[in-house]
Amino acid sequence: MEIRKFIAWSLLASCFICCGQYTAYRQLEQGLRAQAQGEPNAALTHFQAAVDAQPTDAYLYRRLGWAYQQRKDFDAAFASLRESLRLEPSYLAVYQDLSALCEAQGDIEGAIGWLESAIAAVPAHKDSYRDLARFYLSQERLLDAMKILEEAIARWPQATWAQYRLGGLYAQSDLVDQAIASFQKVIAEAPTTETEYALFVEAHSALGNMYYDRGENESAITFFKKAIELNPADHSSMNNLAWVYAGQRTQLAEGIELSLRSLQMNPHAPTYLDTLAELYFVSGDVEAAKRIILQAISMDPDQPELRAHLRRQLARFLASAEGRV
Repeated sequence: MEIRKFIAWSLLASCFICCGQYTAYRQLEQGLRAQAQGEPNAALTHFQAAVDAQPTDAYLYRRLGWAYQQRKDFDAAFASLRESLRLEPSYLAVYQDLSALCEAQGDIEGAIGWLESAIAAVPAHKDSYRDLARFYLSQERLLDAMKILEEAIARWPQATWAQYRLGGLYAQSDLVDQAIASFQKVIAEAPTTETEYALFVEAHSALGNMYYDRGENESAITFFKKAIELNPADHSSMNNLAWVYAGQRTQLAEGIELSLRSLQMNPHAPTYLDTLAELYFVSGDVEAAKRIILQAISMDPDQPELRAHLRRQLARFLASAEGRV
């Protein structure tokens, strides 16, 4: 008799569980339909009923959190999402939801905290590293960004997005040799997606800048030319290549042509006008140089250093016209 009673109770319990799951997912289906039809209140009611019917289902709590977020009931959304994590501590998507929810409310440190928790819970997911690096950079936490990118590269040596961002950080920190090494690793990988191709092109331009900063003008020219070949709309590389030509006092006609093309694509860049003025000046057309540099000065750029540089350029051109240079 005892065995029969046990079997009977087991069957009854299984029936209740199955009924609960059926009810929960029927409510979920109705909630999703209401959400798709633009009825957030009805969707919330159905998701809550789903959770009540199956209170151990982390996914249902996640859907409930989304519904609360749609209504901008952020406290309830956080509570639902945290309950989802309590039920399933390695639920990566919920960490990302919580991070996005913090970001939407302007709590960037909170967003960072949830992504750090995501990496601790699920360390083998690339997107968490990429998003965390982005947040670190937005808060100017450069060393933290550098560290998380280096961790990503240690796990995924062919992660060109991490190599590219790390190269930018090294460049920002005046670590030219390290920046060059990172950008070289980007161009060493054949791109397979549009995003990877964009980084592949931009890395050539970045290498041009790095070699220019290191005083290796021939290498800079090579990489700027390659960047333009890969992307004929890369006006930044056109301007930079033209500036190198001006500094070397070589290929001046080509430099002027490149400078004019860059200005066609970005006509309101005082730095581009400065390049064109310098090219005219070293070509001997001082009047054109003065006219162009005055145009750049009239734009009144935000950067004090650039404003000072443009005025020094004008003084230099004027002195030359008066025979004092």
